[in-house]
Amino acid sequence: MAQGMSANPQSMKTSYKGNSPAGRVMNEAIELDIEGRSPYPKRATFLDADEPYVGREIRRAVDEGHAIVLVEADGSTLTLRAEPNGASGAEEPAATAKA
Repeated sequence: MAQGMSANPQSMKTSYKGNSPAGRVMNEAIELDIEGRSPYPKRATFLDADEPYVGREIRRAVDEGHAIVLVEADGSTLTLRAEPNGASGAEEPAATAKA
């Protein structure tokens, strides 16, 4: 089961699994945020893209109002932000990629 981990006042979280790609990217994001240069949203959940629970964790992050940073094994990222869905009022993730 995924474990949320608060990382700093920005409410960054990761599905923590040792030295996972998501954990490494989140640690880098924290360092960049300390310097005032983080490219990630203020409230983000960092997830390893290839884990079997990723769909469930994306839904949880959206429900909590967090952006999602999916991290591939090579460290590349895809940032998803929840945006209101006009017809139903439900939130659906929108994506931006970073290599």
